[in-house]
Amino acid sequence: MRKFLASLSVLALSAGVAHAGALVAPPAEPVVTVPTPAPMAPAMYDWTGGYAGVGLTFGRASYGGGGFTPRGILDDVLGDQEDLAGFPSGSGWGGGGFVGFNWQNNNIVYGVEGHLSAHRMRGTETLDGDNGESADIRTNVRSLASLRGRVGFAADRTLVFLTAGPAVGNVRHEAVGVDTESRNANGVVVGVGVEHALANGWNVRGDLEHYRFRSRDFSTAEQDFSGVRPRVNLARVSAVFRF
Repeated sequence: MRKFLASLSVLALSAGVAHAGALVAPPAEPVVTVPTPAPMAPAMYDWTGGYAGVGLTFGRASYGGGGFTPRGILDDVLGDQEDLAGFPSGSGWGGGGFVGFNWQNNNIVYGVEGHLSAHRMRGTETLDGDNGESADIRTNVRSLASLRGRVGFAADRTLVFLTAGPAVGNVRHEAVGVDTESRNANGVVVGVGVEHALANGWNVRGDLEHYRFRSRDFSTAEQDFSGVRPRVNLARVSAVFRF
């Protein structure tokens, strides 16, 4: 009897210990929270560096008028200046290239670039000579070259700019079938433009330019033309590669 009671006590104690162990929950694993990084603002496009471009142009050349003054430039742009008799105005297509280098300070971009282009801004008229005979007169701006400074404001990948500098142009004056004379004229160019950066170093660009040259003397078909002042208004669309 005594052994029986001892066995019951051992069984009861084992059951109680097992039940008590079932009520104790295992310790929870610690939760590690990784902080989410704040979103970074995209980097602003950097315009610093060299570039080269090729462009297609359309321009109008005229002759005569006043000096390089704000009023004279406005009259040229609006077409209010009268052409010099014997030098017909002309328009036409052309093309050329340019190279340059930019520096950037915050949103301000400045630099220098050189241009060289060939054109065919040709105009023709019939001119009566002193001897009573007439001749077909043809005037043509054949080339333009310039060295310019450039300054603009960059809004990320878009740049709006002003440009100005010395320029030289070649003008051919011809009495068709009789006589031809070419003159280089020195002057200045001013312009405005906008350029947009695409991808892989390529940009697209548009310019409006005004050239105004010093007067030159011509002698063609036994007639003297003194004080001829060439003027050119030009639109240019270009593809630019930055390197």
